[in-house]
Amino acid sequence: SNAALEDPLRDPHVAELASSLPTAKAGGTRLVCRITGTLMSGDNLPLACPSGHVYGAMGVNAVSERTVDGCFVDPITSAKYHMNDMRRVYIM
Repeated sequence: SNAALEDPLRDPHVAELASSLPTAKAGGTRLVCRITGTLMSGDNLPLACPSGHVYGAMGVNAVSERTVDGCFVDPITSAKYHMNDMRRVYIM
C-alpha cells in the first residue's frame, strides 16, 4: 500500500518484526544543510527555494558566490534562483 511505502512500520508484517526492537527518543529536531553538512541555526539561517528545498544560508551563499551572476543553483533540481527569491524559514 502507499502508506507502507511512506512509513514501513504501517505494514503489519514489518511492524510485527519490529515490535521487539527498542525505540529511539529524539530530544529535539536538528536541521542540517545538504550543501555544507552544518546545522542550521541563528548563525546559519534556513532558507527555502521556490522549489521548497531548504538549505543553510552559508551553503546558499557558497553556491551563489561560485556563479557568474550570483544566483543560487539548487543542487537537487539544478534550477537557478536569485537571492531575493529565497525565503527565510521559521521553525516553531
